[in-house]
Amino acid sequence: MIITDFNDKKAELNQIFSWLELTFKSSIINSSQDLIRKLEYEKTKDFSNIEFLYTPTTKVNRYWFKEQETKSCPPSFKKGKEWINGTGEISQWLPYRNKDIKHCKNAIALIHEGEKATEYARSIGLVSFSFLGAKSQNMEFLKQQLSWLKENGLKGAIYVIDNDPAGEKKADKIRKAAFEINFPLLCVPISLLFSPCHKGDDFADLVKAMYNPQRQNYKQIKRIIEECIEENLSELIDKEIEKLDTATITIEEAKEKLELLFKQNLNESDLIVSAQKLYARLEHPMSKTQWKNLLDALKQEYKKERAKLDLQLYLQAEDIFEQIAIKQRIQTHYGYSNADFYRLVHHIEQLEKTPKKQLWTIADLVQASQQQEDWLLPSFLPQGELLLISALSKVGKSLLATEITNAVLRGGKFLDEPVKKGKVLYCFSDESSNDFGGRVFNLGLDLPEILPEQENLMGLSYFDIRNLKQLEIYLEDFRPSLVVFDSLTSISFGVKESENDAEFSRNIYQLKDLLKKYNCSGILIHHNNKQGGISGSERIKAACWGTAQLEMSGGTLVDEDEEGNETTNFIEDYRFLKLNNTRSTESCTYKLLLNPTQEWINKGIYKFCGDTSDPYGEKREAADKIYRYLSHSGLPLEPMEINQALGLPTTTLYRSLDKLTRNGKIVKRRSQNNPRSWVYIISNKKDLQQDNNIRGNTFEENNNGKKIDPPPCGNNGNKRESIAETIDNKESGLIPTTFPPNSHGNNVGITETIDKSKVDNSHSHIPTETAGGGVKKIDVFENAETIPTDNKSYCENFSSLKIRVAHFQTQEIMGTITEILSLGDTVSSTLVNVVWDEARPVYRAMTKEILSKEKEETCWLSMLKSDEVNLKTWWEEQINNG
Repeated sequence: MIITDFNDKKAELNQIFSWLELTFKSSIINSSQDLIRKLEYEKTKDFSNIEFLYTPTTKVNRYWFKEQETKSCPPSFKKGKEWINGTGEISQWLPYRNKDIKHCKNAIALIHEGEKATEYARSIGLVSFSFLGAKSQNMEFLKQQLSWLKENGLKGAIYVIDNDPAGEKKADKIRKAAFEINFPLLCVPISLLFSPCHKGDDFADLVKAMYNPQRQNYKQIKRIIEECIEENLSELIDKEIEKLDTATITIEEAKEKLELLFKQNLNESDLIVSAQKLYARLEHPMSKTQWKNLLDALKQEYKKERAKLDLQLYLQAEDIFEQIAIKQRIQTHYGYSNADFYRLVHHIEQLEKTPKKQLWTIADLVQASQQQEDWLLPSFLPQGELLLISALSKVGKSLLATEITNAVLRGGKFLDEPVKKGKVLYCFSDESSNDFGGRVFNLGLDLPEILPEQENLMGLSYFDIRNLKQLEIYLEDFRPSLVVFDSLTSISFGVKESENDAEFSRNIYQLKDLLKKYNCSGILIHHNNKQGGISGSERIKAACWGTAQLEMSGGTLVDEDEEGNETTNFIEDYRFLKLNNTRSTESCTYKLLLNPTQEWINKGIYKFCGDTSDPYGEKREAADKIYRYLSHSGLPLEPMEINQALGLPTTTLYRSLDKLTRNGKIVKRRSQNNPRSWVYIISNKKDLQQDNNIRGNTFEENNNGKKIDPPPCGNNGNKRESIAETIDNKESGLIPTTFPPNSHGNNVGITETIDKSKVDNSHSHIPTETAGGGVKKIDVFENAETIPTDNKSYCENFSSLKIRVAHFQTQEIMGTITEILSLGDTVSSTLVNVVWDEARPVYRAMTKEILSKEKEETCWLSMLKSDEVNLKTWWEEQINNG
């Protein structure tokens, strides 16, 4: 952050610290008084050690050596079970007494130089913090600590300066750090708060001098401090501004400030005076010759960059009179001849069209191909690319763009894929601020608990695609991850060419180049023509990285109520989002369900219902299996090695590998043994762990909002775990797999049929749990025929069996069969994957060999010839047969 005009800062400090009220909490007094007793008695001992715990994994030990009359406060961090001397990872350190932040929502607290002063302040009920002393001169560390306080609700802070030169030096650092992150901080010398104040005194000495144990005058001391600061507030703020304006700066900071001076177009004398002031503030002085050379180089560089911007402005000007005026101004200011001017114009045009690298060797090309695509929206929109989304009027284009915005702002999911969190600039020039603000309000983005980083969304009510210079200013200052242009028609209203003209696309190419320069993704909202295609010239589609179309089937149009707010009817309202072929993705169509506005805050605008080309989730399941298998293996494997374990169709295998590679989940490279073969390996195991955690912690709710209960635990309190893989038993031998008896006092198990030809002998030792907590080997029988002998009580017992159901519309549902069927046709009429969660008594049926050999009652589940079943149809068959 560059210091320019301090008037705004002065007004902010006045507003925050007028009528000062320090945070007081009586509940913290006792915990600090215990530590203070140790601090007061430490000098009576030959050696003492007091521990200040910052977090469970970071602490500072205060050692006192009476013989040397010195103290030492080394930091240490925990690695595993062992404490190690040093700071370790700086990111794991939080402010001392960080748990007290819960008392400081929209409040003001004290910050001290050390832990001792913090404890004395807490002993009189004043909420206080301090930072690790070993890093008190590290600017980035101070900004990190102050940012944590700010993000967790602290409105502002009083930094109490110790009465010594070291205290002043630390105050300069923290003052500057607070200013750079825009955190209201007022530095107050301890000498202002009590008297007489001696050299080296800190807040601990103030408490010792003012606190009366008999009277317990906590609040009186608090009021004295507040009044003292209020009475001297104007002088303190002036001192802050003066210190900021004269604070020492690094060479890099001096360069930033010089560039700012050049942009202000000062006359030469004012520029020299301002530059001389900066020279006097250098933290590490340089010679005057070096400073002059730096000044001249920056001036020349700025002049060149300024000339480029002026020439770009000339190129973007549509009006001929405006162009001539700009040309005359440029030639007068820079002294260019006509020939030089047009040469530079041609040069700027070529720079915008020509990539920096033009000649590529084979090695360059291969190396470039190994770089993974950086996706903002996985499989939908890469970082730095422009996607055009079109639809007929009132189908829900703006709702879709807002849903994507919501996912990026919150780091949520879009199309059931995790989205990279970032800032969004939303241009809503096609609608009113009331419309866009209504969607923001319905999503709850105004609530800090939903979107803590409120500054990460900026709305832009007007933008002209011809004025890319203005957009570049926004991109430079805001640095968004995504820019939404809603719509192409509204931002190109002043363009003289029709969208049906090929020349119209020139504006989109320039827009795309600007977004790529800032590595910013873009979404361009457009409309369909009457024939259902994307309106305008084919060059519009060619100018974008990809195109997508939103269509509606049997739903309702997005409507407006009397107040102009968008509303939807309470019916199942489906949309189909078709992503057309791009260089990085295959064409596919996603099914979306439009939620009522009342549910947006919890469920989002659209509910993802799956890929229509994969209605039963087979392709997704295949990709998931490959990903899990490679993650478990950890080795680079060839496609055929993968397929030996998974048995997928060759086409499905190759397409899944390509998709996982494009998404960056796996890496494709040449085999070291055979350069003509490819091997695949997982790209990042941390992503797998996070993905597993997300999947394991999600659940689906039924229509009544009631969570379906998870399966109960066994007698020993441990949950039984079962793993389901899709097994295809196409006319092959069947192996009965005996599950252990359940924990309900009935020695009945379940036998599941498994395709013998698909069993991997290397894994035939996998055990199952027994009733006594032991392990029982799965037996393989040559004759797998079993004959059900008794259907008695089959259905009523089976209705209580706990299962987990997964299908392409939901991640996972858990409950009994009857509970799941009660959810309606959405679940029950869909082909689903079933995982049998625990063994329950069903009916008596098994071969005599097993009964005589194992002395257990087991059962035959005929529907598990495949673990994909139509749950509703199967259940009806059981009832009819039972």
